[in-house]
Amino acid sequence: MNSNHLFIIGNGFDLWHNLPTNYKDFYQQYREYLDQIEHYFPNGLQEEELWSDFENVLGKFDESILIDENDFMDFSSDDFPTQQMYGLEDAVENFSNDTIQSITKSFTTWINSINLERSVEQMTFPDTAKFINFNYTSTLQQLYKIPVEHVYHIHGNVGQAKPLIFGHTEAVTQAMAEEDSYYTVAINNGRRVLEVLRKPVADIIRDKLNPLLESSATDISVITVIGHSLNKIDLPYFSRIADQFPNAHWQCFSYSLIEATAHRTILGQIGIPIGNLSIGTYKQLVQQYPLKRAVDFP
Repeated sequence: MNSNHLFIIGNGFDLWHNLPTNYKDFYQQYREYLDQIEHYFPNGLQEEELWSDFENVLGKFDESILIDENDFMDFSSDDFPTQQMYGLEDAVENFSNDTIQSITKSFTTWINSINLERSVEQMTFPDTAKFINFNYTSTLQQLYKIPVEHVYHIHGNVGQAKPLIFGHTEAVTQAMAEEDSYYTVAINNGRRVLEVLRKPVADIIRDKLNPLLESSATDISVITVIGHSLNKIDLPYFSRIADQFPNAHWQCFSYSLIEATAHRTILGQIGIPIGNLSIGTYKQLVQQYPLKRAVDFP
């Protein structure tokens, strides 16, 4: 990073460009499957969820419901029901693996299907700006012609071989044999859904974000956030960035003034001085970084 201006891009940026990247767009495409597995997630997978809500719900998967549905062990018999226990363990493992693969494949297929052809530029970015992008799309590279090396997709992006990163941040514990020797393996097979569909935020900060921030050749003086919900799952990234550049001036642009006001409170809670923070809507964003049209050039 060798620029003094860092932009942090959230899903609101893509929505501003009329891309169908709401959770409801994903839900509408995979409604049948999501409704089918909803009862394993007590908080639901409804259409009205936000992305942050969907990710949080993934951390509420209840393996006990799955186990109850597949538990045919008969303890009234004189012989320990070994075959039935193994059958339960296999059934739970198979369902867990299918759930992981189905959610991951559906999400990846949907992201890759998003078309930027009808999107148009809304603003102009400074030539030397660098970007931390929470979106999986390549809107910056394709629409704004931002060099690939200037954009860091913190959770991966389309067209790359590496899996996209999404999920909850709840702690996942393993059942111990001394707690329930008959069901330990089945419980842990079910909790594999929680383990795999977990966003490893601490690991990403340690292994990816820290080296990126520490490699900055110049101190970042301006940090501009566009369209990020500042949800609790992603907030540790913002705290780390604020720690790295304590004197930076922050700008946060949101869809509405109500959102912007709420975001000012959140950023203040992670230690950004109010005097170093300004907020606004996309209207103010465009006024500050106006689009350069063809007539603007000699």
